[in-house]
Amino acid sequence: MADVLHRSRWGSRWPRAMAAVVPAGFLLLMAAPVATAQPAPPKAQATPKKDAGDETQAKDAAAAAPDVAGAPDTDNDDKSKRVAPVEVFKDPNAEAVLDISKLRPLTPAPFSNQDLLRVKEMAQSPNNRVDTTLIDRVVRGLAAQLTDRRSIQSLLEGPTTTALPQPGKKAAAAKKPEGDGGKAIQIATKNLLEPIFTARAAKNEIFLRDYSQSLQRHLPQLLKNHLVPRVQAMIVLGEAAPPTLDALNMFQSELSNRSQVLWVKLWALQGITNIKRNGKGFAANVESQAARTIADFLESERSLPWLIQLRGLEALGYLRQSGLAVEASKARMANTVMLFLAADQARGEVRSEAARTLGRMQVNAVPNFNFSMVAFFAGKVAVDLATEVNDLYSEKPARAVNATRAKYFVATLIGPLYEAFTGVPGESNSGLLQSSRSDPKSTKYVRQVFDLIRPVAQESVELLNSPSKSFGSQKKSLSAAVDALKDFLAKNPPETWMLVPGGRDFGQNGAGNAAARRSAEAAPAMAGLGRGR
Repeated sequence: MADVLHRSRWGSRWPRAMAAVVPAGFLLLMAAPVATAQPAPPKAQATPKKDAGDETQAKDAAAAAPDVAGAPDTDNDDKSKRVAPVEVFKDPNAEAVLDISKLRPLTPAPFSNQDLLRVKEMAQSPNNRVDTTLIDRVVRGLAAQLTDRRSIQSLLEGPTTTALPQPGKKAAAAKKPEGDGGKAIQIATKNLLEPIFTARAAKNEIFLRDYSQSLQRHLPQLLKNHLVPRVQAMIVLGEAAPPTLDALNMFQSELSNRSQVLWVKLWALQGITNIKRNGKGFAANVESQAARTIADFLESERSLPWLIQLRGLEALGYLRQSGLAVEASKARMANTVMLFLAADQARGEVRSEAARTLGRMQVNAVPNFNFSMVAFFAGKVAVDLATEVNDLYSEKPARAVNATRAKYFVATLIGPLYEAFTGVPGESNSGLLQSSRSDPKSTKYVRQVFDLIRPVAQESVELLNSPSKSFGSQKKSLSAAVDALKDFLAKNPPETWMLVPGGRDFGQNGAGNAAARRSAEAAPAMAGLGRGR
């Protein structure tokens, strides 16, 4: 059997592919951001049309495609919908800030196209002189453009409509909404983002520092404005992720704000992740407080869409803090993550990310951490993912029912779930196989589970690559590997269902497991659409 699990076969970025954004249709009603590629208006109501949310989804779908051989081209919406159906969630906080009367336009700050080009040129090389006064003028001007009333108004208006003709009269001409359909907002967002990406690619740290400081001065005021500018401002701030304590505190503040809209909170989580991903570290007490803020947010919002749960778990994984230093034995944040791993009704992406996050957390100071229970529930995730893969292939007739979706599940299996055991490259003491070494008994159990997950993953990949004439035999091989893992888990449950002594009980009837089931319940789907599991 070929080593189909080697990274070179799947691309260098596959571990992060599943932690990216939603793979297919996902709408947050009242809170859809203006995509920088093509704008789409937030809708007050949804109707189950075939193309609902296509424009809003386009950029997110492309970013989330599994980075594996033969992955689907998610720019093709028809293909991306094979991964998951459109899901629609309503953000009640967004209604309060959707009305155009809530808009408070900023005073325009004039700048020329030449000024903008000069700022973009500064970003291109560390050798270019940085003019902070010019940067500040351009950022202030672009921030003001995010509050363009006519552009926002036309963005929020419905599509062009034609009045029904009256008897004996001609049909009225189509009434077109005034304005540019959000183009000014789109362009302002693009112009704010472009210097960030350019400077980062050029490793122009001086420009990034000064530009991020300017963003931090002028964009946070928009986070209390109308829905559109507040979401766009946080997208820019989240991408910039200034490596400062002020930025980290700002992201935490928005997460704790019970009246803030969910798209802003999603990008606040992304901002924290980007700070850490870009190599910035803070004191342990600062990072543990940030982790607690995220954990409290995930627990307090019982009906969070799964995408936001995924982003929150990813941010906790980058922070790596299992608990507060003053109460390390309680492993407060690790217990929150365990809620999602133990939630057998949650999506596979969320559960596998929870497993990876627990594998990344630093638990050296946590007495009697239950590594075996984490491995047990990770094994259950592997069973469920592989079963989904197997069900997407038919022996009679021999066909792939949904090969795109199957590839997505396999990428989840060999990405975050694998790294729950093996660790994230470059992170010390990462992965259950490493972090459990102080407890030989737990290490043995973790190794046994992982050794059974490996053939499950191997056979899943083999099924993806099999010719149709081999589907029958390969499905049987995968079923045998899944059955072996299931049998081991059934016969070898963990000795205790608590992550730490005296903590939540994650057994079938425990309070922690009940909380896990509640956390797995997504916000009610709108427009008669299912939850897309």
